[in-house]
Amino acid sequence: YTKFHSTVLFSASLRPPEYFQSRLGLPVGIQNHVLPSPFERSQLGVFVCSHIDTRYQYRDRSVSDIVDIIFATYRARSGNYLVFFPSYRFMNQVAEAFLERHHDIEIIQQASASSDEQRAEFLQAFEGAKNTLGFAIMGGIFGEGVDYVGDKLIGAIVVGVGLPQINEEQDLIKASSEAAGHNGFDYAYRYPGLIRVLQAAGRVIRTEQDRGVLVLVDRRFSQAFYQGLWPSHWQAQTVRDVQRLREGFDNFW
Repeated sequence: YTKFHSTVLFSASLRPPEYFQSRLGLPVGIQNHVLPSPFERSQLGVFVCSHIDTRYQYRDRSVSDIVDIIFATYRARSGNYLVFFPSYRFMNQVAEAFLERHHDIEIIQQASASSDEQRAEFLQAFEGAKNTLGFAIMGGIFGEGVDYVGDKLIGAIVVGVGLPQINEEQDLIKASSEAAGHNGFDYAYRYPGLIRVLQAAGRVIRTEQDRGVLVLVDRRFSQAFYQGLWPSHWQAQTVRDVQRLREGFDNFW
């Protein structure tokens, strides 16, 4: 940064600013400005399923309820939907359970280490007004940097808060952050997870004409930590069972 007269860093995911100031090596006292969203609150229906616990030790027992949520979302309105998961294992587990119960509905899944042809085929399934139901990975190639404009995507379901897997690299980040006076767990796990969630959620509304729904599946999304960092145009409604979720969809659509 010292080689330039000035530097501007811009992204919809730069939240919270103090986290990025630290991780990007920015000097203390930089200017920070949050621009208002160009989108109206009425464009995006946000629903928090607070009755689901997707923490690792509870995932097996949450699968059936997640299948119900996916089916209710998909059936609420005809269109294309993406379901984002924190791992391939969890995605495959839910996909298998979904197909066992709803074998008449075709789904497409993101493949691990997919080729360019497989990626293009996946994206092609969302072209035009279809009824595509796709399963993908948070933080992956389909969860960021892709514009699903208009009818390409009318809804996203984000399963879990996107925490990185516990490993040596993340623990080193945690220790380094704590040494710098920050909350190590937040800097190594919760903030990176939040970025993945925001990127996945941001696929739904790409223009001022788009309209769609976002379903956040995890009881932790009810915590003030997450809600305090959401975009200003999100107006979340908490639902505690699938029937209330269906009612929320009816009111929105």
